[in-house]
Amino acid sequence: MNLNVPPAYQINPNCAHTTKTTINRYQRSFATQSLIDCILAESIQDANCWGAELLASGFHAILWETLIALYFKSINYSHPMLIDYLHQQYLLYNEVKKSYTGNLKKLCNNQELRNHLAETIGLLCMAEKNEFKIPVKPIRYDIDESVQEKANKFVSIFIKNISVTSVLYHQFSQLVLNYYNDCLDNCLHFLNWFVKDNDYAVDVTVDFKTPALLNRKSILLIYKFLILQIKTQIKMNNMSDKTEVITDLLDTVISYYILFYKKQDYETCTYIVLYILILSRCLETFDQIESINTSEQQLVRQTLMINVLYQKIQQTATEKAAKAATGKGGKKSEEEKMVDFNELNKEYIRLINDVTLLVPDIDLGNKENEEESDNEGMKDNEDTEDDETDDEGPDDYDEVTEDEEEDDEDDEEDNEEGDEDNEDDDEDDDEGEVLCGKNKNYMVRMV
Repeated sequence: MNLNVPPAYQINPNCAHTTKTTINRYQRSFATQSLIDCILAESIQDANCWGAELLASGFHAILWETLIALYFKSINYSHPMLIDYLHQQYLLYNEVKKSYTGNLKKLCNNQELRNHLAETIGLLCMAEKNEFKIPVKPIRYDIDESVQEKANKFVSIFIKNISVTSVLYHQFSQLVLNYYNDCLDNCLHFLNWFVKDNDYAVDVTVDFKTPALLNRKSILLIYKFLILQIKTQIKMNNMSDKTEVITDLLDTVISYYILFYKKQDYETCTYIVLYILILSRCLETFDQIESINTSEQQLVRQTLMINVLYQKIQQTATEKAAKAATGKGGKKSEEEKMVDFNELNKEYIRLINDVTLLVPDIDLGNKENEEESDNEGMKDNEDTEDDETDDEGPDDYDEVTEDEEEDDEDDEEDNEEGDEDNEDDDEDDDEGEVLCGKNKNYMVRMV
């Protein structure tokens, strides 16, 4: 089945860009941060602009990793099932990518991938944000004596083979104490310590297969502790019917921990463990979790009009390349550089909000006027009014603001580096596919 977009909306894979710049010569780091900022600001249209810019530039692996990391850092358990949706989209991306082996530059022209990416970005924008900050040092809280006694008793049994005078024993006991005392900030502080710890080795068995790089790491103590809490909550709340769902969810989350740990993104790893910690504390409300709703009007409009955005991105890139080839490009002022992206986004927003494109036979903007005309008996004029209003569109549009784009190296070196980048992305994506593929190697055993 041919899922490529129509030729008029395709991205030219031969457009010059480098491993550090996008198709329209924005710095990759700038485009990535702009995507994050727009999602946090809940600006769906702007976020889709930057997502499309990254995908059209061949940075698809970085794009998906950015979206998943943003979920754990800024949304997390405020929308717990969204990670399952993201995981399914990530699996789809890896599956679609197989059809473009050796030609990953054309991956951005796959219609299915474009549609799902637009929907994913839209859902992240609309999700409730709950951004956590990792404390530099523990915060002082009042602790009840009963909580202190409970924590001490548990720790003495749970890690009886570790010296009570060791730093490891102290850090773990403080984590457990703050866990029972509901001090989430402090828990995050100690989780961060365990994620980064490379000085202490533990001999502990966990309920999932661990890769070699995690063998005997102290973070395994945390995983064992949290999974034990989840098992206990399942029994206490008679949730045996939810065991499989919770197990699959844990397996997905742990696979992403391993993915980001291999990339040494320890901050994201800390937030991933935080997700599991909050899950263990809120399991009794698991039945009340809302499912993912992809029928929102905003999401549907973004998906329907997404090809127009890619068309504008290609047109802008072609114009810039032509100017560079004739030597007329030169350096632009900040205002001139902003216009390109603003005009691109302005046209995109106009088309998204033009309801006559979605439902051409209905004039929503003048519905009330038509009703008044009917009441006054002016039926002879209805056809004339409809004809006049069909061409109308919204008067005001939001514009994207953007920082100054940075210059790049010459085009010949850019093309060579771009090819190398596709190979590197391919290797990174394969790694993600192994971790998050259908054959799950890190299944948590909840029974």
